Amino acid sequence: MNGFRDLNSGKKTKNQIMKYKRGSTVEVFCNQSWRCARIVSSKGHNYTVSYDVYPGFTSKDDVEHISVKSVRRCPPLFESSECWVPGDVAEVFHNLSWKMAIVLKDIGLDQFIVRLVGSSQEFEVTKSELRVRRSYQNGQWIVTGKVPSDHKEANSPKLFDAGPSVEERAILYLEAQDRVTKGASLKWL
Repeated sequence: MNGFRDLNSGKKTKNQIMKYKRGSTVEVFCNQSWRCARIVSSKGHNYTVSYDVYPGFTSKDDVEHISVKSVRRCPPLFESSECWVPGDVAEVFHNLSWKMAIVLKDIGLDQFIVRLVGSSQEFEVTKSELRVRRSYQNGQWIVTGKVPSDHKEANSPKLFDAGPSVEERAILYLEAQDRVTKGASLKWL
């Protein structure tokens, strides 16, 4: 069991390191974003992963050796029948990875203007390119962004509380991700 600080409460908690088998689909934290990958092999506290390749971006395999600290299971699917609203903190699929963003404007027809957190870059995305932010803590997925009232988790009637304000969540998220990339004891699974 390894100790780390809970992003929502700041309290020290315990969590087990999850082991993944060859072929498991995971997300890898790199460059302030989560990217989908498959486990190719493992050796000690490292994995070799193969990132998903998308048509038009590259035709060659993208393989990397990474620390177990940078790997987590893929979040469960999240269903939504309501539009996102300005001020919501979400993850946006941009340049082959999921990055934290703030919804700035609903421009209709399931299109939104978002801004990447920590950047002045704004761009248009579709509803399908947005997802609720979550972290995996103590064996559960915890929602860490504002969730519109009618979001429903696939196969589950229960939702988690959205927690702190938008600004507090953004600060907590970025501080935690900095600790992960610097090798601190925080574990994202």
